[in-house]
Amino acid sequence: MATYNGAAALYSTVEDLFIWNEALHNGKLLSEESYKEMTSPHKFSNGFVPFVPYGLGLGVEDIAGHHTIGHPGQLYGFHSDILRIPDENISYIFLSNTNNYQLKVKGRVSEKVIEILYGD
Repeated sequence: MATYNGAAALYSTVEDLFIWNEALHNGKLLSEESYKEMTSPHKFSNGFVPFVPYGLGLGVEDIAGHHTIGHPGQLYGFHSDILRIPDENISYIFLSNTNNYQLKVKGRVSEKVIEILYGD
């Protein structure tokens, strides 16, 4: 590994990501119109086809039967996920110094957590 930072040399803490996420989803960073555009599935003119419905920087998907807005990320040695369940006003943040394939669960950790929390 050539760097000990995340993608684009970004690093953070759960606390800072929580503050960011709350500000983003509670109208402190964007106008209502910009937020709606950012969190609505977008058709990209450059041919990009995301693996989930994707707004402008955020995935908009159902996870374990719950509407979520967020974005996972990983590169060698790091795995992260930040999700908002808007109907419940709940944020979920996962940071790990491990690769996805090293985790003991198959699939996305956040999906497993939501299943446990909601009993789905």
